[in-house]
Formats: sequence, structure tokens, C-alpha cells
Amino acid sequence: EKTNEEEIYKVNYLYSIKVYEFSKKINSKYFLNICTTLNPSINYYAYTKNLFKEYLKSDKQKKIRVVNCKLDMIFGYNDKRFFHNFVNQLLNKEKIKLTNCNQLRNITYVDDILEQFLILIKNIHLIKKNNIKMGVEFEIRMKTFIFIICKEINKKLENNPLSKLDFGALPERKDERIFKMFSSENIFNKYKKKQLYLKKLKEFIQFELDKFV
Repeated sequence: EKTNEEEIYKVNYLYSIKVYEFSKKINSKYFLNICTTLNPSINYYAYTKNLFKEYLKSDKQKKIRVVNCKLDMIFGYNDKRFFHNFVNQLLNKEKIKLTNCNQLRNITYVDDILEQFLILIKNIHLIKKNNIKMGVEFEIRMKTFIFIICKEINKKLENNPLSKLDFGALPERKDERIFKMFSSENIFNKYKKKQLYLKKLKEFIQFELDKFV
């Protein structure tokens, strides 16, 4: 765990400073800071992300415009995050301990995020805001995301993955977000209606599951 924290600190803070200082050195006009919507007290990842954001704010000789790109939860095949680990555990028929999973998350497919960054870079000179909420227009409970994954796995394998889930076995994380965020910072409005978003979410999950099974 200590080694993991050291690596997170190096990547999220020390290496980020090097990239930022290099950007100033080559006279870049813009610097896109990929940050998180998570509360800094949630975990060490969120803490170090916020630490670098504070470093940027403290730069008094700023000659570069910083745009903070707030990301919440991205998923895709082999992402080494929740989606990848959760699906692997289900396929291995492991018992999975969970919190109540009532927290709200902005869950976005990796291709959508990539598309948004390309749009942002192409139109950066038109962007007036310094804080941009990336991701989709809608937020759903983690439990909803989990149920969708299980339903799609069951379609393929008929192994009743829900029976492997132990909701409430783990305590809720301190400062977990259970309320909706203001969406006024979100400049990307792709899906318009929540039902369309959920439909596409299921399609993305189906597509990714084909790589597992």
C-alpha cells in the first residue's frame, strides 16, 4: 500500500508539476489539468489530484491559462479500475463485498471522454470557463451501474451474478457524494435525455463484455 501511495504521489503531483513547468517553458497558451470531482478526503488519489490543483492556483507568475477538466468515473475494457475488476470478479464467481452503493457518480464510457477532449482542444480558444465538468449530463447511483452490468452478464452466461453481491458488507466512505452536482459547468450535452444515456450505457457495457467472455 505504501508503494502504491508513493507511485500515486509521483504521478499525480511530482510528474504533473514537471509537465506544467515544461508547458510554461515552451510558452504554451493553455494547460489542461485532468482533475477529479471526488472530495480530497475520499482517498489518496483524490488528495494528490487536489494537491496539484492547489499548486496551480498558487503559481503567482502564471503565464499560461489553466483549464481544470473535472472527471468522475470512466470505464472501459482493461481499465484496471472498478469496471474491469468488478467484471473479472463476477466471471470468476467470487463473492463481492460492497457498500450500499447509493453514491451518485457521473459514469462515462472512455470513448465519450476521448471525444470530449478532442472537441475541447479544437475549440479551446472559445472556452471562457476555467473549470469544466467532463462526462455525461446525467448521474446515476453506483447500484444502478452494478445492476446493469450484472443484467448484461446474465444475458451471456446465465449465472445469476447478483447472488454474488453482498451490499452493505463494507462501510460507506467518508465524504462520499450522495447528492447531485451542479451541471452548469458541463459544456458537453450529447445525450439530452436520460433514457438515451442509459440505453447507450448498456450498449457500451455489452461491447466491452464481449472482450471478457
